[in-house]
Amino acid sequence: MIIQNGFQIYTGLYDFAVTGGAIGSYNLEIPVPSFAIIHEFSVCCPVLPTSAGAATVSFDNYDLSVSPPVLFVGSLFAATLIAAWTSTSDVLVGGTEPFKSNVPFSVGISIGAFALTAGQFQITIRATLLDF
Repeated sequence: MIIQNGFQIYTGLYDFAVTGGAIGSYNLEIPVPSFAIIHEFSVCCPVLPTSAGAATVSFDNYDLSVSPPVLFVGSLFAATLIAAWTSTSDVLVGGTEPFKSNVPFSVGISIGAFALTAGQFQITIRATLLDF
């Protein structure tokens, strides 16, 4: 009996120039399949984010097992001031404990307090996929 399919890495990019930076929630369409144990969720900034004020970002889980998808704001990475990223080499890791997702989900971003005026966030998820 196969217990696991192995270790997987999922990556994606939020780019202000493509998505825009208005306050709100956006599905980044980074799919993670059912029965995944998420070991790490990390974010770095190839282009540092900017804003006219103290903007925050959180990274969210869009539950794809229902229609329309249900949004869980901040479930992958709680709201954080964009000032936390001070250089393009900073990597922030969300959460401290691995968790299992029994349903497929997609990664999203929520922008709060002030709109973003520039920036990119590179998202990386390390997961083990199970058959059950």
